[in-house]
Amino acid sequence: MSKYHFGLIGHPLTHSFSPVLHQAAFDTLGLMGEYQLFAIRPKPGNLEIIKKLLNQMQIGNIQGLNVTIPYKQTLIPLLNRLTPLAQAIGAINTIYSEGDNLVGDNTDTQGFLTDLNRMIEQAPIKQSNSRPEAIVLGAGGSARAVVYALIQNGWDICIAARNIERAQVLSDTFTQNKIKTIENKNENNQPLHGKIAVIPLQPSALIHHPNPALIVNTTPVGMFPNIDDCPWPEDVPLPKGTLIYDLIYNPAVTSLVSKARFRGNPASSGIGMLVEQAALSFERWTGLPAPRKAMREIIIY
Repeated sequence: MSKYHFGLIGHPLTHSFSPVLHQAAFDTLGLMGEYQLFAIRPKPGNLEIIKKLLNQMQIGNIQGLNVTIPYKQTLIPLLNRLTPLAQAIGAINTIYSEGDNLVGDNTDTQGFLTDLNRMIEQAPIKQSNSRPEAIVLGAGGSARAVVYALIQNGWDICIAARNIERAQVLSDTFTQNKIKTIENKNENNQPLHGKIAVIPLQPSALIHHPNPALIVNTTPVGMFPNIDDCPWPEDVPLPKGTLIYDLIYNPAVTSLVSKARFRGNPASSGIGMLVEQAALSFERWTGLPAPRKAMREIIIY
C-alpha cells in the first residue's frame, strides 16, 4: 500500500479530532496516508453522495471509513454484511473491505469499555447488594454501543431519552429472546445480562432513579460549538458519588463534566474512548498495531 486513504462520514464534523489522531498514527509508523472528513447533511439526495464514497471503497480508492452521527444505523442497508458484534448492537462506526464486500463493524463498544474500566480503577463504582445501575442519556447509535457494553457486563440499564419510542426500540433490540447476543459469562458460566428500563429524559422520571452508579451521556448535547448546553436537567441534582461519563470529547471538559466535578463526582469526557475506538479502526484497516500512546498524546491537553 503506497498511501492509505481513510475518512469519516457524518454531520456535523467541525468538532472531529479523527484526522489528527490518524495522522499521528501514520507519522509514528512511517506510513503515507490521509484521513478526510466527509460532512454530509442528512437531507434528500445526499445518500447518493455516501453511495459514491462506498463505491470508492469497493474499487480500492478508499481503504477505510468511520461513521458517526447521524448515520450509524442508516448506512447498514448499504453494506454487504456486518460483523457479529455490529449485528448484535444494531449500529456501526467502522467500514472495511473484504474482497468486493463492504463490512460494517463497531469499535465504539470496546473503546467505551476500555476507558470506563480505566476510570473505575481510579474511582470505584458504588457498591450495592444488587447489580449496579447505569443511566444512559440518549437512544441513538452511540447509545446502542454503550447499552450493549454495559448489559453484557452485568449492569442494569435505565435509558433516558426525549424520544421515548426510539428508546423502547433500543430496549427491545436487546431483549434476550429477540436477538442472539455475544455473551460474557461469570465463573459459573452464567450469562451476565442486566435489565433495561426506559424513561423520558425529564426530571419527574429521573428522580425515581436517585442512586445510579454511573451516568453516561451519549447525546450530542454540549458538543462544540454549543459548549454551554448540558444534557442533565438543571433542576435535578447529580447523584452524589455517581461516576459521570460523557462521550463528547470536544470540548475536553463539557458542561456536564464540569458540573459533575464541581459537585465532587468522578467525571470523564470521551477522549479516551475516542482514542481507543480510532486505534481499533486503524488496526482493522491496516493490519498493524496502532500507536496508542502517540495518538493519545496528540490530543490530550
